[in-house]
Amino acid sequence: MRSLRWFFIVLLVILTACAGAPRRPPGAVSELGKAEAARLVKIVEEKNDLITPYKGIGRIAVHGERGFLDSRAAWIAAPDGRFRVEALAVTGQPFARMICTRKECFFIFRDGDCLRRQGAGDTSLAPLSGIKLKARDMVRIMGGGAPLANYDSAGAYDTAEGGKVLVLKKRFSGTVQTIRFSEDLECIRETRVFGWRGLLYRAEIRRPDLAGSRMVPFDIDISDESGKRIKISVDRCWTDIEPKKKAFSPDLPEAAGCGRQ
Repeated sequence: MRSLRWFFIVLLVILTACAGAPRRPPGAVSELGKAEAARLVKIVEEKNDLITPYKGIGRIAVHGERGFLDSRAAWIAAPDGRFRVEALAVTGQPFARMICTRKECFFIFRDGDCLRRQGAGDTSLAPLSGIKLKARDMVRIMGGGAPLANYDSAGAYDTAEGGKVLVLKKRFSGTVQTIRFSEDLECIRETRVFGWRGLLYRAEIRRPDLAGSRMVPFDIDISDESGKRIKISVDRCWTDIEPKKKAFSPDLPEAAGCGRQ
């Protein structure tokens, strides 16, 4: 028993050392110091802090567990994670919507002449896309920032294409997130978030442009290793808006009829 106990202690030490060992991300050419890593973390935090309520219109395509959906869409978001997106028919009227409060996402859809509501139980977008992505993370990505995973240490690297990449690690699980920046550090180009079993999702951020006073992405491609994907193409975006409280209410209209779910 004593030898078995020592075996597990040695194994734990080895695993901890491996998790904390520096591992250069793909495309990295040289490691930078801790001060640069701290600066990159600060840049992400500042971008997130600058996100104001915004709305937009464009197109969303979802390749998920329930099949394929490609539709015109309109959305509105608040920096505290509240999020509403509506799929629009050719007439411009919504035929389905997702509304996320700070605690739960709800899916509202038409069933014949009735409106139905289904709760997801939390704020994950997985019921819609199969991707383990929180609504709050989506709000930050679409708003020009990026989610920040819980981490114990941060590293920074120069990349072959001229930008920089931030690597966040946990002591026992290794890399939990990478964030790539443009060469001038003005835009986030990509983030990858990892769980115990590997990649949770990768968000590629393209076509950054000004919307009001903020630089936001107009083309976003989020995917996981199994091929599930969310693609967002933005036509127009408005920042610094003042959304009405009812914009994020999951309550069905009084005239919905047919009961509520």
